Amino acid sequence: MPTHYETLGVEPSAPAEDIKRAYRALVKRWHPDKNPGDPQAEAKIRDINAAWDELSTPERRASYDLSLTNPTPSRVGPQWNQAQWSQAQWSQAQRQAQWQAQWQAQRGQMRPVKLSSTQALVGGVVLIAVVLPLLALLAVVYLSWVILRALVNALLGPPQARQA
Repeated sequence: MPTHYETLGVEPSAPAEDIKRAYRALVKRWHPDKNPGDPQAEAKIRDINAAWDELSTPERRASYDLSLTNPTPSRVGPQWNQAQWSQAQWSQAQRQAQWQAQWQAQRGQMRPVKLSSTQALVGGVVLIAVVLPLLALLAVVYLSWVILRALVNALLGPPQARQA
């Protein structure tokens, strides 16, 4: 079974524009309207459209390319052996380690954000405008509880006297 690249007649390294150009040329040649009743044309156009669906977006193309370089047992059939499976898993782990190393390198290149004095002042004002009222509310609630407790103790006596 040919790859999608072979179906479109392009190399796997072909840029997206070449793939698009090849797809359009093949669609013009094999379109069912130009080949009415030709079963070969119908099969060809189905394969061409399937190839285009897979290769037209960068994400799907990358996934397809990965499946070509790292096939799974279900794709290659019963001749897949344990050594091939182990090799595929090892190469996938190696690629993942490379991607992780690249990500860590990019993270290391990130710089902390430096705020201007105006931005810092605005941030401080917002913090004060939000935090101080909350602290004041908390203080009011606490003082209200203390006063209420003192009133209850004054009216009913201390908690030990009420239990007896």
